[in-house]
Amino acid sequence: GRLPVLRQCCITVVVALAATVLVWTACSRRQRSREVWRGGPHVGEKVALMFLTRGEMPLESVWREFFMAAAAVDAQTAPPTSPKDAQRRMNKAAVSPAGVIPAQDMFSVYMHPPPGKSFPRTSIFAGREVAGRVKVLWAQWSVAEAERVLLRAALRLRANQRFMLLSESCAPLYPPHVVWAESMAATRSRVHACASDSPEDTKRRNLDKFLSTMETSRLKKRHWRKSNQWFTLNRKHARIVAGDTHVADVFARQCFTYNPDDPSFDLLDVLPREANETITAFAAANGGKHIFRKCVADEHYVPTTLAVNALDAETDCLGQSTHAEWRPSTGEWSPHHYPAKEVGPQLKWLRKEWFADRRCPARAAITSANRLFRHRGRSDGSSSGGASGGHVYQAMGPSCSVMARKFLPEAAPALLAGAADCDGLGFDRSCMP
Repeated sequence: GRLPVLRQCCITVVVALAATVLVWTACSRRQRSREVWRGGPHVGEKVALMFLTRGEMPLESVWREFFMAAAAVDAQTAPPTSPKDAQRRMNKAAVSPAGVIPAQDMFSVYMHPPPGKSFPRTSIFAGREVAGRVKVLWAQWSVAEAERVLLRAALRLRANQRFMLLSESCAPLYPPHVVWAESMAATRSRVHACASDSPEDTKRRNLDKFLSTMETSRLKKRHWRKSNQWFTLNRKHARIVAGDTHVADVFARQCFTYNPDDPSFDLLDVLPREANETITAFAAANGGKHIFRKCVADEHYVPTTLAVNALDAETDCLGQSTHAEWRPSTGEWSPHHYPAKEVGPQLKWLRKEWFADRRCPARAAITSANRLFRHRGRSDGSSSGGASGGHVYQAMGPSCSVMARKFLPEAAPALLAGAADCDGLGFDRSCMP
């Protein structure tokens, strides 16, 4: 069938007093499964790229080339595109920004800039702004709510089977057909919704952020999870997160970031009314003194919601589809920003090709992905990657990221240079099968 074969997985069964909860954990961080995806691309299935942005897309030139490369190929299982139609699509994309994304069949794109902000007609993202956008404030519930707005918009298209959250500082680490195949091969959502009773995991999940007042008939302290914000969900999980009201109501009222010593925190402006009421109650319980609280909703909401619905065993227990480099020594609440000078050999580090304990078999993945696609307009069914029969994609596995952040705007030319290096990023059109 088309389901992946999972190897070397370890299942830990945790028996709770009130219920039995299955939690999928790895015996070792370095012992993660490799997936072999049999059956090849299913014509029409897409990965939804959902951009949560501050308003600008400084790496748009990089994404334009990425989508143009995707438009250069057809799935081997798809009816061949005639050379004339293939040329027509590419010509339209070359002269009209609006034609770039529709020219390819792997990805659909959704944008969440601030309310009232739209992209200019010269942008490939023009007209892709979702409706119902919310004002996003860092480290507040509004971030998670904006993610849910994007999910609801992307779920309307039945072809979308994977839902990847990105920011304006994200860039791809692999050619588009590899990003697509890797995303589709992973049947487990790429989010860390797993837990254990170890002191290390209790600390990692920030279990102290769960307040006794947050507990409900469905949401318990044992459900509290933490993951990388930049997830990739399958359709089943995306529907549950987008349609949730119970956990969302608790988070809107009680998961927020507030520093009473910071004059920039205007309660009425920064926090929703429900959170203001909670802060007032906290102050009353502490002798009228306002207290510091740091509950970053976008790190906790999605994995906690999946755990509440007993779906933690259906996640990859890592949540690393998008790489970010945290440097704790800096004391900052934001990952490292990559300037242009760090784009080059550094990208191999991001892809973990040089690490013996977390090696990502990029070459095998690219070679196998090449066999799933052919150059668009080639009607003989051949492919530079090999024969069309068999259709087996050799996935790199959940510890290997397909995107990375945060790239500074100045890094765009260096990323494009890497895209033209078929032994590097290789997502230039000339590197496609």
